[in-house]
Amino acid sequence: MMEMKDGSAMSADDFPPSRLVAMLGALLLVFSAVTGAAAMAAPIGSTPTADGPSDVSDTSGEEIVDTFKQRVDSIDTLVMTKTTKMTMNGNQTSTTETKLWVDFETDRIRREVAESSSGSETITVRNETGTITYRPDENQYNTYDVGSNVSTIATRMVGSAEFEYEASETVDGNEVYRLRAIPNTTADRNADVTGTVWVDTETYFPTKVTVDTDTERMNYTMTMQFSNVSLNDDLSDSRFTIDIPANASEPEPPHHERHTFDSLSDVRSEAEISVPSPEVPDEYEYESAYLTESDDYSVVRLRYTNGSDGEVSLSKRTDTGYNYSDNDEFEAVDIGNQTGWYNKFDGTSMLIWESANHTYTLYGDLSESETIEIAEPIEVE
Repeated sequence: MMEMKDGSAMSADDFPPSRLVAMLGALLLVFSAVTGAAAMAAPIGSTPTADGPSDVSDTSGEEIVDTFKQRVDSIDTLVMTKTTKMTMNGNQTSTTETKLWVDFETDRIRREVAESSSGSETITVRNETGTITYRPDENQYNTYDVGSNVSTIATRMVGSAEFEYEASETVDGNEVYRLRAIPNTTADRNADVTGTVWVDTETYFPTKVTVDTDTERMNYTMTMQFSNVSLNDDLSDSRFTIDIPANASEPEPPHHERHTFDSLSDVRSEAEISVPSPEVPDEYEYESAYLTESDDYSVVRLRYTNGSDGEVSLSKRTDTGYNYSDNDEFEAVDIGNQTGWYNKFDGTSMLIWESANHTYTLYGDLSESETIEIAEPIEVE
């Protein structure tokens, strides 16, 4: 059941744009991602929205879309459970249940992965002082000097998308609007992406998002269902802290000495790890390399610049074992015969993929298609 504490009339001019960007960012990112099962979720709530259209027959599709955007844009705090299911070629590959608490006013987030087919329970809090992650099963935690900025995170997650009203439907006795989402993040990739959002007719908050992505080799489906949703409740400061047990341990990161090389030939002769040879655009030239190696860890990073502000960087490191399918900030893309994970933020593309027990990260001032084109020959090295 969804609870809402606000009841004022909605006007597009009354809402800060960061709310819409932040909420839709979490939804729209998946419109070019690997995606999941198509079970219909029950609408969440029955509290009417002020000034929202109440009679479907008297409401135009454009009004429905506008009211949906305005409803999302009015959110100051959000609490919900998100269940994400992902499938590949009709076979379910992963399910993750995540509980979220977000305070857009103070840029604070709490994320609890309560159930995942690919990992144990984790609790992560980001606030003005930094980020801390706690793993109860292992009784271990890690701290990071990285604060939170909800609006920035959301802006990085999504560029833009258009919504079109498709139909009104009844799900479990509740009325929902079905909207089609039209992304522009896949225009330069050979994939057919279909996104759908189901919106409760009374609350105008999404109940479910599904995305189907078809490529020449495979089909991906993702379903995100939203439940236990509360909007604009007062959230306690204690929600954005973690009580770490006194006997919990914080593994110390290993100390690795980093070496810098002005010559590409020098880093190739010094490194025990094989150094890749990326085919970067002609305007870029090798600038420098960084190498760190030990008995259990190796990383090499190559940096290319174009003489002005442009930069392309490729790193290769010992496989981290991280499952990027659980990270909502990345979308799945095809790199040759395998899957990579792509994101674009502040005009910079980032692509991550794994090959032969190594993890590669490529980022720079490139389009998505340029990034994938550079990565494809490296994947088979």
